[in-house]
Amino acid sequence: MDNICRFVPSRPVPDVLHTVHFVYETRAGENRERRLNSIYRVHFVTEGKALLQMNGLSRELFPGDVFFTFPAVPYRLEAEENFRYLYIGFLGLRASFLLERLNITGRNFVFKGDAEMNAFWQRAIGMNGEVLDLISESVLLYTLSRIGEAVLSEKERTVTGTEERMLVIKQYLDDHFSDPELTLSRLGEEFSYHPKYLSTAFKKQFHIGVREYLNTIRINHACALMEQGYTSVKDIAVLCGYRDQMYFARVFREQMTVPPREHIRSIKEKGTR
Repeated sequence: MDNICRFVPSRPVPDVLHTVHFVYETRAGENRERRLNSIYRVHFVTEGKALLQMNGLSRELFPGDVFFTFPAVPYRLEAEENFRYLYIGFLGLRASFLLERLNITGRNFVFKGDAEMNAFWQRAIGMNGEVLDLISESVLLYTLSRIGEAVLSEKERTVTGTEERMLVIKQYLDDHFSDPELTLSRLGEEFSYHPKYLSTAFKKQFHIGVREYLNTIRINHACALMEQGYTSVKDIAVLCGYRDQMYFARVFREQMTVPPREHIRSIKEKGTR
């Protein structure tokens, strides 16, 4: 084979991506209650069957399937006793960017894997724990890249000028979420849109309002900070773009179903086990 040199296109993406744990789950069939995680998870099914319910949707899971769950999004698994899967928990701004790039969302969360992917996951879970951070991140990125190949192989969708503009606005929100001055009115001024029109166009394209999306990004970042050891609710609120600690606590509880201090306490308790 002749030499091959392919230049990787530069993409201005956030560089924060953390894998938190790499788990082989063998007791999924024992818990059919609603579940809620504070970070992203990517799962690879190795055995058995299950029904995954999330956002009012139901998806059957079979060996070889890859499925995702999302921070603050409740879900339920109705699994057979022999249902087994591997999963990696992860978080970070780059995680959000990569999932958005591949159209992995709360309405598009199950994908087909293959024998090669299965072998990669199975081999990785048994590798040296001293480099588990590198191993788990490699598995995550490999899985996302395989999904990306499938996504890009589909027929390209024609994107209108408004849709392209909304993608730019969404990226702007991703990049500036920690700015307490970031409001719908200011966003309209920044991109020369009437706030009402911008709100309607954004929701039509992404099925979520601008304010709701901004709060989701901020609360996801708050969860990430808590996982990294931050314990001051006031400091976390400021770092996530909230001036009002009480308002932050209210939004956090709406999305995570528990107050910030209780969530911090649960993270501490897990760390001491």
